[in-house]
Amino acid sequence: MANVRFVEMSNHTDVSSLELRQRAEASSRTRISKWFLVFAEQTEIAYMCLDINPDDTFLVLYELFIQSDKRRTGFGRSILAELEIYAKSQGYGAIALRPRPIDNDMSEADLIKWYKSASYSEHEDDSDLLVKYF
Repeated sequence: MANVRFVEMSNHTDVSSLELRQRAEASSRTRISKWFLVFAEQTEIAYMCLDINPDDTFLVLYELFIQSDKRRTGFGRSILAELEIYAKSQGYGAIALRPRPIDNDMSEADLIKWYKSASYSEHEDDSDLLVKYF
């Protein structure tokens, strides 16, 4: 797996990559949202938005957008592994997400299959919600 790191963004102007900056500009944000750039070494590879609510037992992966030329290279798995480490360090016992494709590169069914292959499963009360407990 590739070594990745997250850098919290204060705004979308922090992003060098045009593709990632445009995604960050289009992304919604709430009072509990935090934006991150994901780097592999010194290269921006992804934009990620997390909803971090200290009252919840789970961290919400609201959006993960991997730069198009970095997809299907293993970076997604590396990001999920690093996200699990981050979530644990923040005191969360799970990561939750609603898998929805952002562009036409992957179908919703394929995206769900990809997350399930990374040990995410349907929440017992909400089949649209995927959760990974740890």
